[in-house]
Amino acid sequence: MGYPRVSLIWVNYNSGRFLEIAKESLLALTELDYPSYEVIVVDNGSNDASREYVREIAEKYRFKFIGLARNLGFTGGNNVGFRARDKEAKYVVLINNDAIVYKDSLRELVEFIENERAVGAAQGIILSSDNTVDSAGVIMDEVLASHPLYRYKSPGMINRPLAVTYTSGAYSIYRVSSLLDVWHGMEKIFFDFGFGYFDDNVLGLQMWNHGWKCRVYPVKVGIHKASLSFGRASSLRAYLSLRNTLLLNEITNSRYKSVIPIFAFRDAFPRAFRSKDKFYEVIAYAIKDYKRFKPFLVGYRLDIYKAPIMKIEPWNLIKFLGLRRRVTHKIDEELSLFFKDTKK
Repeated sequence: MGYPRVSLIWVNYNSGRFLEIAKESLLALTELDYPSYEVIVVDNGSNDASREYVREIAEKYRFKFIGLARNLGFTGGNNVGFRARDKEAKYVVLINNDAIVYKDSLRELVEFIENERAVGAAQGIILSSDNTVDSAGVIMDEVLASHPLYRYKSPGMINRPLAVTYTSGAYSIYRVSSLLDVWHGMEKIFFDFGFGYFDDNVLGLQMWNHGWKCRVYPVKVGIHKASLSFGRASSLRAYLSLRNTLLLNEITNSRYKSVIPIFAFRDAFPRAFRSKDKFYEVIAYAIKDYKRFKPFLVGYRLDIYKAPIMKIEPWNLIKFLGLRRRVTHKIDEELSLFFKDTKK
């Protein structure tokens, strides 16, 4: 087969805390076994030493470098990179600055997606440092919660392509024509204001709503040091999670639409409480900005039932609300078994 042009987008923001990992991530892109690709490095307004550091690496290897004046988040940074792509590129690839990709991974992903013309977004198996699964795609449920498939399990359990609600932006490949289709010709990948946690999930639903599929392929593609940019218990993460769940609920049609805000607030309070900031201020800002961005979504609708979705029976809602962590763990276990046993 001929190998089409691919644009890789690598966004950096204040990676000084994990500079060696970011360096390893960026240098891995110089060793990809693929004949026709470019690397676009976007610095998202970093105010630490990492900005100059990644710029020097980009210049050394003749990558495109774009230095932004302020942080536009995961969504805005990748949108800038998308607009800077080679217009001959058939695919774009998003790679986190804490993900280290394998040498053969890009070629393998392209070979898979080239053979499935209906696939708009795809990924391989992304590993954790202990060689268990970090990401093998995500299934969303009816209360808009996300369930990563096979998390912390052996990658050997995945031996065939899987249809998922959405793929992980840590290392995913997207067909450019599918992105232009879901955005009606606009040069973007995500809603700009999304910043984070209103990105992969929304895009996956957009893909399915426009007739494109999201796939996971049974090939190991790299290692992800997850959440190093946002942090696991940061106030920003708590704020974005609440704000963007409320926004996602506005544009989707779950039969549990009226109770989803209850779940969103239930999850937000402990996250905000664990952050260093005053938790009630985090919640207040999330509500304020939800109201501010809500008008931008008027008239925009996504049917979640066009995507692979895990349904929740009404009598399980109370259990899901009261014992979320235990129930979520059980759901994740059952989903992994379901995808292992089915032949769809």
